[in-house]
Amino acid sequence: MCGIFGIHYFNRERNVDKNILIKMGNTLVHRGPDGEGYHISGNTGLGHRRLSIIDLQTGNQPIFNEKRDIAVVLNGEIYNFRDLRSELEKNGHKFSTNSDTEVIVHLYEEKGRDCLSYLRGMFSFALFDEKSGTLFLARDRLGKKPLYYSVNNESFIFSSEISTFLCIPSLRLTYNYEAIDSYLSLQFIPDPLSAFNEIKKLPPAHYILLDSNGFRVERYWEIPHKTHQNRDEREVLEELDLILREAVRIRLISDVPLGVFLSGGLDSSVICYLMAMEKGPGVKSFSIGFEDETYNELAYARLVSQMLKTDHHEFIVKYEIEDILQKIIPHFGEPFADSSAIPTYYVSAMASGYVKVALSGDGGDEVFGGYRRYVAGKMAGYFNILPPRIRKYLIENPLSLISEGTEYYGRSNIKKAKLFMRFLSSIKNGLYWYCPFSEDEKRSLFRDDFYMNHGKKGKRYFQFDSDEVMDDVSRAILYDLKFYLPCDILTKVDRMSMACSIETRAPFLDHKLVELMAGLPSHLKIKGITTKYILKKWAKGKLPIEIIHRSKQGFAVPLARWIKNELKDFVYSVLFAKNSFCDRFFNLKYVEKLLENHIRGYEDNSHRIYSLLILNLWDSWVRECRGE
Repeated sequence: MCGIFGIHYFNRERNVDKNILIKMGNTLVHRGPDGEGYHISGNTGLGHRRLSIIDLQTGNQPIFNEKRDIAVVLNGEIYNFRDLRSELEKNGHKFSTNSDTEVIVHLYEEKGRDCLSYLRGMFSFALFDEKSGTLFLARDRLGKKPLYYSVNNESFIFSSEISTFLCIPSLRLTYNYEAIDSYLSLQFIPDPLSAFNEIKKLPPAHYILLDSNGFRVERYWEIPHKTHQNRDEREVLEELDLILREAVRIRLISDVPLGVFLSGGLDSSVICYLMAMEKGPGVKSFSIGFEDETYNELAYARLVSQMLKTDHHEFIVKYEIEDILQKIIPHFGEPFADSSAIPTYYVSAMASGYVKVALSGDGGDEVFGGYRRYVAGKMAGYFNILPPRIRKYLIENPLSLISEGTEYYGRSNIKKAKLFMRFLSSIKNGLYWYCPFSEDEKRSLFRDDFYMNHGKKGKRYFQFDSDEVMDDVSRAILYDLKFYLPCDILTKVDRMSMACSIETRAPFLDHKLVELMAGLPSHLKIKGITTKYILKKWAKGKLPIEIIHRSKQGFAVPLARWIKNELKDFVYSVLFAKNSFCDRFFNLKYVEKLLENHIRGYEDNSHRIYSLLILNLWDSWVRECRGE
C-alpha cells in the first residue's frame, strides 16, 4: 500500500524536473512513510512513496525489468504474485527482488495490456515502456485503490490523491459544479468526475494507454450480468467455502504484523473466523466503541473474540469532531459526506499502533446482498406490477392525510416513507434511492443563477452498460457494486486507513468471489426478507447464532445530536461565514431554515447539513492551499 504519482510531457524536448516530483511525493507521505523513489526518463517521470509490507529489504520502487527499460510503480498488493513469478521464471525472466510489484513488469513483457487479466489483488499502477514510449496505467477491478489524472495539450499528470495536483503551479484548477451538484444528491462524487474540471478519476476495471496513437481509456473487466437460476444450493455453499478460504489465505501474505477490524457484525466476524482458522489463536483484532451506547457494538465483538481466542484491542472513542473534520478533508481532496469516515479514521488510527495491515469485512453487503434496501427493492418489484391508481390509493393518499404537525419522529418517518416511494422507481431510473437533497430541494437550495448554470435538472447520474433484463434486487446490487461501493465505501476506507499509514485488505472483494456471487440468482442473496441468505447459511455452526441473525447496525455516528448540540456553533460559523461556499452560491435563508428546523426538532436534516458543512470546509481548504 503506497502512493504513486508522475508526469509526462507531450513535448519530448521538455524534461521532468525531479524537484516537482519530490514536491508531489511530499503530499503523499502518509500513504508511504517508509521510503521514496523516482525514475526520470526525459519527458516522463514516475514517483513512489512506500509503505513497506512485502520484501522489506529489496522492494523499493520504481522496479525495473532486466534491461531497465521498463519501470513500474504500484499502489496496492498482487496476492497471486508467487504463482505468477513461478510461471515467469519458467519462461526465462530473472527477478532481482522478492516483491509482488516485480511480477507486473515481467508479465507486461509477456502479455502486454492483457497482463491485467492475470492479476488478483487491489492495485493502481503506472508502467513506462521506454522502448515504445508507452505509458500504461490501470486500476483494479472493484476500485479498491484510487487513481486520479489530469490531461491537457501540454502534459499528463497522475496521482493517488487529489491533493497532489494542488501543489503543481502550472496546473490551474477550477471547480466542477456538475460534480458538486452530484455530490449534493449522492454524498460523494461519482467516477469519472472529480470536484475539479481538470482532474478525473480512472474508473474501476479501466486502464489508460498513452502511446504514439494518443491517449485513451479502456475497460478490461466487467461484473457478470448473467445469472444462473438453477444452481444447487449445496454446490454453491461448497464453492463459496473454497473461494472464501482462499480469498482470506492469500491476503495473509505479509512481512509485517497484520490483524482484523472486528465490528461484531456478520461480515467482519466471518473474516475473523477465517483468519483464526488459518493462523490459529492470537489473531490481533480491533474494535472501537462509543460513549453513546446506541452506537456501541463492543459486546458483539467481544463475543466473537472470546470464541476465536483473538488478541483483542478495544478503544472507546471520545470525539473531537471539529478537529477530526479539519484533518480528514485534505485526504479526500473533494467533498465527501459519508459520516462513517469518522469512526473509520479512529479504528485505523488505533490499529496502526499495533499492525501495518488489517483485513476487513468491506464489500459484504454489496456482494452478498446485505442492505435493507434490497428487500425494499424486492417489494418494489411486486408494487410496480399494480396499476398506478391502486399504487396511489395504497400509499400516496394515506400519507397525504397525515398531519404536518406531527412531532419530530413522526415527521421523520413520513420523510422515510416518501423516500421509500421514491425508491420504488429509482433503481430503474439509474438513481441512488436515498439522497441528501432531491432535485426539488436543490432548486430551493441553489441561487437562481447557480441553478440555471449548474443544476442537473433531472439527468441520470449513472447508466448501466447492459440492456439485459434483471430483477430489481440484482439490479440494485449491481448498482452498488459498480458505483456506490467504489465511490463511497472503498474511497472512505482507503483514504482513512492511508491517513493512518495502515493497509486494509478486503477478502469479500476478491474478484473470483464477486464473479461467483454475481452469477447467482437473487433468491440466494435475499430469501423472503432475509438478507445475505447464502452467507448466513455458510456461517451457521461456525459463528454464534446471535451474530448471524442480529440486525444490521452500520458504522454510524450521532450526527443529528452533534448538530443540535456540540457542533451547532461550529456549523453556523462555517456555513454563514463571509465568502463561504454557501454565501457565494446558495440561498442562505433556505440553509438557515434547514438548521432551525433540525435544532428545534421539527425535522432530521442532519445529512443535508453535514453535506453542506463538508462542502464548505473543503472549499475553505482549497482556497487556503491556493493562498486566497
